[in-house]
Amino acid sequence: MSGLGSPNGLVLARTLTEIAHAQISSTAPAVMDIVDEHSGTSTVAQTLLVQNNYHSAAVVQVDGTDAVTMGGSSALGWTSRLAGQVVQGDNFDNALVTLLDGGAKSVPYEITVQAGATLGVSADSHELALYQELLTNDYGFIQFGDVHGGITLARPVAIAQTAGGADDQNAVVRIRQNGGDDAQLEIYKVDDLNGTINGVAPGQAGYAAAAAARDYQLQGGGTVIDGPGWGNFTQVEITGVDQGDIMALKYTDVTTSNVYWAFSQGNAGNVTAIYNYGLNTWGFEDRPLTGDHDFQDLVVQIDFTSTAGHQLLV
Repeated sequence: MSGLGSPNGLVLARTLTEIAHAQISSTAPAVMDIVDEHSGTSTVAQTLLVQNNYHSAAVVQVDGTDAVTMGGSSALGWTSRLAGQVVQGDNFDNALVTLLDGGAKSVPYEITVQAGATLGVSADSHELALYQELLTNDYGFIQFGDVHGGITLARPVAIAQTAGGADDQNAVVRIRQNGGDDAQLEIYKVDDLNGTINGVAPGQAGYAAAAAARDYQLQGGGTVIDGPGWGNFTQVEITGVDQGDIMALKYTDVTTSNVYWAFSQGNAGNVTAIYNYGLNTWGFEDRPLTGDHDFQDLVVQIDFTSTAGHQLLV
């Protein structure tokens, strides 16, 4: 007996299918081209989240950017494994979700880098080595450090990798809410990895209207996904997804009337409201300026491949 419980065949099949199609028909650029064990170069111009996975504070510097003092993450802060588990519907208990509320994460910050820019990371002046980069780099995030923790560079957007690289597909959106406010989510298409739409950048005049015009339609109509309520899960499908679409998230806290974008430039105080938990999975903080910084008030996962074939994995 392993003590880890029975494996969930459905979740395993979903994961393997997503990875297999990405390997077979991927058009998404890796985060960086690896140069050596400590660094690489950015494959494209892109915005990246800088996330501290250590439990202690650290002065973090990414090559070519200013050093930033980052707080540590609580031992009760959600891991990528837990975030991935809670968006698997009835396979995770609602009451357990709310029980695990409130574990603070180190607040990420964003950097914008150009294609070819050197990407190396240091913490407290110590150069960090790449860690398991072959398992992550092709999927929108990469970690520097070791088994004990590190600094992750991660995209705040998804790049659609559909089954067989097909266009005009449905994608499954799985949402677990762990905040008490009324919540809404919109998913919209952007032109590049910095979130621009027709030359308008996040935070600039006209961006909200441009994003609304690019919202993906839900199966059955509409563009706004209502949060399922504290601890609860919901699943919907969005339509018209093409291979290579770059997709960003907009979270509206209906209770406070505040809107939070995946790109910090669009948020009050330019604070980051989103945390990347791995392959096409993110968590929002509903009080990024004053909240508990647990980044699990709304956890969102986009699945591009389970609707293919007979839809047995949906």
